[in-house]
Amino acid sequence: MKIFITTTTTPTTTDSFILSVRRSFVLNRCYGVAPWQRCLFYALIVFFCAPPLQAQDTTGNRPRPATPDVPQNSSLKIFIQSLSVSGNKAVPTDEIKGEMITKENTTYFGFFRPWLGLYNFANIFGDSSGVKLWIQRTLGEAPRYYTRTLLGKDTDKLRELFFYYGYPSAQIDTSLRFASNLSGVDIKINITENEPLRIDSIFYLGIDSLSADVRGALNEKSLMQQGDVFNYKSVLDEQQRIVALLQDVGYPFAVRDSVSVDTLNNKAGVRFLFQPKEQLVFGNIRVLVHNPFGPDSTAELRTQSEDSITIDILGEKWLHPNAIRRALAYKPGILTSNRDLNNTRRLLGRTELFESSLFRNDSVKDGRLYTTLDLRLAPQHQIRFDLLLSNPNNAPNIGISPTYTNRNLMGLAENFRVKASAGIQLAYPAVTNTDQTLNRSLFSNLELSAEVRTPFFFNANNRFSASTIFGIYEQPSYRLRNATLRLRAELEHTALQKSVFDMFQLEIVQIDTSASFNPAELPRGSNFDLGYQPHINASIRYDFFFSNLPEERRRIDLRWDFSAEEAGASTYLIDQLLDNSPRENFTSNDAQIFGIRYFQFLKLRTQLVIGKSLSRNSYTAAKLYLGAMTPYAKSQLTPFERRFFSGGANSLRGWPYNSFGPGARRTPDGSGVADVNLATLGADLKIEFGFEHRITFAQAGSFSLGFALFTDAGNIWDRTGVNALTLGNLFSTSGWDAGYGFRVQTPIGPLRFDLAYKLYDPTEPVDKFRFGKLQIFGAGGAVFNFGIGEAF
Repeated sequence: MKIFITTTTTPTTTDSFILSVRRSFVLNRCYGVAPWQRCLFYALIVFFCAPPLQAQDTTGNRPRPATPDVPQNSSLKIFIQSLSVSGNKAVPTDEIKGEMITKENTTYFGFFRPWLGLYNFANIFGDSSGVKLWIQRTLGEAPRYYTRTLLGKDTDKLRELFFYYGYPSAQIDTSLRFASNLSGVDIKINITENEPLRIDSIFYLGIDSLSADVRGALNEKSLMQQGDVFNYKSVLDEQQRIVALLQDVGYPFAVRDSVSVDTLNNKAGVRFLFQPKEQLVFGNIRVLVHNPFGPDSTAELRTQSEDSITIDILGEKWLHPNAIRRALAYKPGILTSNRDLNNTRRLLGRTELFESSLFRNDSVKDGRLYTTLDLRLAPQHQIRFDLLLSNPNNAPNIGISPTYTNRNLMGLAENFRVKASAGIQLAYPAVTNTDQTLNRSLFSNLELSAEVRTPFFFNANNRFSASTIFGIYEQPSYRLRNATLRLRAELEHTALQKSVFDMFQLEIVQIDTSASFNPAELPRGSNFDLGYQPHINASIRYDFFFSNLPEERRRIDLRWDFSAEEAGASTYLIDQLLDNSPRENFTSNDAQIFGIRYFQFLKLRTQLVIGKSLSRNSYTAAKLYLGAMTPYAKSQLTPFERRFFSGGANSLRGWPYNSFGPGARRTPDGSGVADVNLATLGADLKIEFGFEHRITFAQAGSFSLGFALFTDAGNIWDRTGVNALTLGNLFSTSGWDAGYGFRVQTPIGPLRFDLAYKLYDPTEPVDKFRFGKLQIFGAGGAVFNFGIGEAF
């Protein structure tokens, strides 16, 4: 190990540290910062950012002056000011630091050490109080000190790490830079990887008895190729792949015998030796369905045998054997496959009938593997009470939800569920400038629903459901009442892709507005309040979802969903063929049936979310949202409740809930800015972009604490008029915000507490860029958002 030692004359006193911070932040230029706030900021910097200022000597001696030699006094504690790694390309820096015993304190932005600051802050409490110990152990992070012996062990570990990745001749050089009074040290590790070990040849031994197709699959999907850099992780992944492939093509007892690697002149020859053993097909299958209550009773045994599958049901009279048969993904006479067994376990879980499932290999005879499947039923009837916590209006909503479930309504695993939920809104965000005089009920959100769902729809991967829902949902300035009848098919294509097809959905909608909020008075166009009148939406909708999160070896996280909806075709047919009588207050050109207005519209929506874990405790994600809808045929407007809105915890966080847009919010003549109430009407076009960096800093069991930095941009627009979207005004009429927030991970999901600041507001007549109006402390235009679950 090469050690390079240099000294520095940079002051490390508290005064010079604060002066450097003052020069960096130039707080005197920040608007709205009072003197006491500036002093508080300096105090926080000292507590949370500054490292120990003097070396600690447990012998009682004063710190020694700096010398060009590595300190020999083992009792002298030298704080690790920084630990950097350079020169590495094959191995990520986070993995290198994770392997090392020598570590630096958790640092953000190169200087911010909040958990070390909490550790030091706890010293103001007496040792006898117990507060100091609790803060330091639970919230704080003890200072990290340099030890020459441990750093020497780290270099040896790093050589082994690079050898594991195929760089056996990698050089690890360490340089140290001590402070003048030995209070701290900067450690720099420079890695010279040199020539890697490359794969020269790959041999698979013991597979001569396999068919040509299987041998071809072994080579076709190989994770290792000639010329690749050799590393042991690829060897382990390749042998697992081969064993899994053999176990899926009729070799259930295939195992890896050995792996040998020959190296010479930076070349590696890899030899895999396997024992496929005997190829088998599935023999007779026996299924035992156990009583959910108490021991099994043979007196209530029902047995059905068909196609070499025997199903014994103990103690459940209503369960039909076909509910189990159609979930079996493996059959007698086909080649054994672990993939089919796992798929069977998944399909049985989708029935929601069973608490547990266990596969047992009973015996092998005449090339057949005989198996038994043990299933334990869940109780058929269940009543459950759930406590609800949500944020429907960007504010906390707490409620209760009783649910009755019958898991086997008619014997074929039909799931029948009746559910009620009622929530109380703890606060309503102020999204308008008018007096909100809506007479509010005790429960701000009330929903009653009944649903029947079958786990088999043409094949075992699909579900069908029929449901009816009645709901009352209160918003800041209106109340929406909705009754829905829906027929839905859920189609699971692969583990990564699924579709939801609403074959028919009928909604009856009634909207009540506050006395001071009259949509007809807003400068949006004549009769725009038609979307608030009682109406019908008869629609079909298709949703597609993709997520690669089930993949273990993904480099990035990718989620994409797409939705297409058409409404009004069926009601239009009724209008044309059945309802030809004149109606009061309607003309022949109005879209109505039996005196009730209906809407015809097309709606498209898509969202792409990309995320990547940068380290064990940090994650970066970005989203792009696009949406558009348009009326057609008899309809000239889109229904209010189906439009797009902007602003709030899951949208642009710099604006209150549903309060932003459309466009620059101009009056029809384009001469000024319209009332903020205009945003509550929504719009037909929407584009949003979001970026967020999340950091987790403390964890205890299923709970964790973290914070996030984020920025959002976008808006909603009309299709026509002064607030319409064009290529020329896309950026000039888009809002932009940024902020920070805290995250609390709980069993029900993360709780978000975000503060967002407007950076660019297109609705302002002047001073659209708002950087000069930002305040570091206090409200200062910041918008608080509360959310459950990540924003995207």
